[in-house]
Amino acid sequence: MNILVEEVGSVNKGAFLMFKAIQTKLSETYKNNLKIVTDENRFSAIEIAENNLYRVANFQKYKIPFHNIVDVNQLYRFNLINEDNIDSIINAGGYSTGDFWLSVHGEKKFNKRLERYKRLKKKGKKIILLPQAFDTFNSTYMRRFIKELYEVSDLIIARDKVSYNNMTVNLKDTSKIKLFPDFTNLIEVNNENPSSKKVTIIPNSKLIQTKIVTEEGYLNFLYSLVSAIDEMDYDVNLLNHEGESDLLFINKLSEKLEFEHKITTNISPLEVKQEIGTSKLVITGRFHGLVSALSQSIPCFATSWSHKYKELLNDYDSSDLMIDITNSKESLTKVKVMLTDSSFYAKKKNALETKSSIQKQKSREMWSKVVNILNNNE
Repeated sequence: MNILVEEVGSVNKGAFLMFKAIQTKLSETYKNNLKIVTDENRFSAIEIAENNLYRVANFQKYKIPFHNIVDVNQLYRFNLINEDNIDSIINAGGYSTGDFWLSVHGEKKFNKRLERYKRLKKKGKKIILLPQAFDTFNSTYMRRFIKELYEVSDLIIARDKVSYNNMTVNLKDTSKIKLFPDFTNLIEVNNENPSSKKVTIIPNSKLIQTKIVTEEGYLNFLYSLVSAIDEMDYDVNLLNHEGESDLLFINKLSEKLEFEHKITTNISPLEVKQEIGTSKLVITGRFHGLVSALSQSIPCFATSWSHKYKELLNDYDSSDLMIDITNSKESLTKVKVMLTDSSFYAKKKNALETKSSIQKQKSREMWSKVVNILNNNE
């Protein structure tokens, strides 16, 4: 089984967690008969080698596709594969489709994606969109795009109710659209040494980029929280969940702090999930930081720039864990109660354990459906 996995990578820890979840499930299912293909420059050469990834061959000159005349087995020797030899496409874009993203990327990226899907669909390939968030489709272009995307897809999965509604409101037939949660909840990590004192803070520079808050406002907000956490005798752990922009912000926050604290950066996505899972409490601006906490039954407060945070908290019956970045006083009160009221904390943790079990079962059901489609059983 040769499967092209789109929109995953290693810089974005959430995207890499999605890749690892896909890799784990497909490897369990197809064992030595699996080749995972990626044609996007989102992995380093070392990561491509470590994960035995294949790339789409493209030796074209004067519009002549020379890769089509090279023996398939010769291409395999160099971890290359012709597009015609791909059996299925799995798109794992966490949040990359809709009006917001049209304003960011323009039509070219979406046109290119549709062209590939249509080309492969004519050749009988399967096209599956794994659980992801979808923005609105109100623009003329995006309404047309989503209808054409639906036509060529075998399965489209929304990971929250808002995303599901954004997809279905523009379509007459919705039978290929399903609702399942983010599937990284199935990734297991070693949490043998949990800390009763560590509070992990995960900033997200996207809050500033989307003008939810100014940089100064965000710094002041987190400064008030971590200062109070330190005064309550907990250990502050500033965790870089993504890349340079988040680390730059963390360093600016660190410079304001006059007490001992830890900065955790440059670790693998699995180690990031482990850091989260061994924390007493997490405060996150990153979506997959929230998934990693809730799925491991770690109480976690979230700040938001998109509907996906609220919807994820609703899945865990934990809308009370959303904190308002413009209201430091109210947010600080919530954090203090969680860290000082042991019975409240235990009740919340137990509730998360129950909900986590339910969400993981839904992810297993999702994979069962996906594998059936890949195997032509649906």
